[in-house]
Amino acid sequence: MTEEPITAHLYGGRKIAVMLAKRILNIPATSAPSERVFSAAANIINIERARLTSENANVVLFLKENEEYVNWTNKKADTT
Repeated sequence: MTEEPITAHLYGGRKIAVMLAKRILNIPATSAPSERVFSAAANIINIERARLTSENANVVLFLKENEEYVNWTNKKADTT
């Protein structure tokens, strides 16, 4: 075998898993993503929304950070 066992194991039919792991488990080079989250949280959790529960605040913040994946209009996605 010319390849190292780890390399052969990771790339032997598991390229998608490797790509997902690299995307999910990577460490950002800057603090910009976390600063965006704190900024969004400051905009959501403020004095005007004093009655907002922590659970609801978490849901709103999650939706805000993942809005590109949420279909707000309830229309079916274009599959063409």
